[in-house]
Formats: sequence, C-alpha cells, structure tokens
Amino acid sequence: MRITFCRILSLTLLVIAASATSSLAQSTNEANSMLRHGNGGNPPSVSYPGVARRPLRINPNFQEPSSAAASLPKGAVHLMVRSDSDARQIFTYFPSPWVAARPGAVGVYRLEVNSQGTVAAVTILKSMGPRRDVRVMKTCVGWLAKPGPLRIVDISWQMR
Repeated sequence: MRITFCRILSLTLLVIAASATSSLAQSTNEANSMLRHGNGGNPPSVSYPGVARRPLRINPNFQEPSSAAASLPKGAVHLMVRSDSDARQIFTYFPSPWVAARPGAVGVYRLEVNSQGTVAAVTILKSMGPRRDVRVMKTCVGWLAKPGPLRIVDISWQMR
C-alpha cells in the first residue's frame, strides 16, 4: 500500500511539473504581444450590451497642460507621452486600456511613477467619463516602468 501511494504522489508531482513548464513556455511566447496589448490582443468581455470595446490610442497631438510645472513634486522629472515609442522609453509593460467610447473622445491622465518603477498614483486631468476613467486608471496602475527617479508622466488617450 505504501509503495502505491508513493508512486501516485510522484506521478502527480510529475504531471504538475510538466504542466507548469508548458504554461511557462506559453506565457514566454505571448510576452511580446502582451507587452503592448495586455491580453494578447483580445478585447476583454463586453459588459455594455450592443457596445463594442476598442483599445484607446495615445494622442499624438497632446499639448502640455499650462499648470504642469506648478503642481509637480520637488525633484520629480516631468515627461509627456505622445507615442508608443515615447512610452517604450519609460515603461517596460504598458497595455492599452479597452473602453467603450465614442470616436473622438479624449482623456488626459497624470501618472506618478516611483523610483522602483511602479505607478503609485493616477490623476485625471481631463475626464472621458466615470466608467472610462475607472478602466483607464485600473489599467495604468498595472504598468511597469524602468527604475529611476520619481517621474510624473502625462498621457492623453483618444478613441479613434
């Protein structure tokens, strides 16, 4: 009886190790697509009947807010993201938020990135509406940046 239990236990551990290795390989292959899109490019489940969600795009025509310098913490570096390449210079992981919004909707958000590279706070500078703001803020809080000084990053999202 004891030998059978040991064999079952070792087979179970072998199956667990094999599935973990398979999952790791699959997640490594999907890492590049998830870097930008967060979920492999598939939209999250739609919670609004009849309204399709689409990813927001970074607004390249974003103008610096007039009161930007006055409201920055002392010693913080102020950055503005106007394209994906700008975002790649700051962030290592930055999926686009998926929202249900009308074309042309624009929102402006300020991210506070601490020295470890995590987003510590998100402030709404221009709202896209309460539900959209919540989705954008939840997505941005999960972004990861390169370690460095305290950074204040302004980003404008636009629905196209």
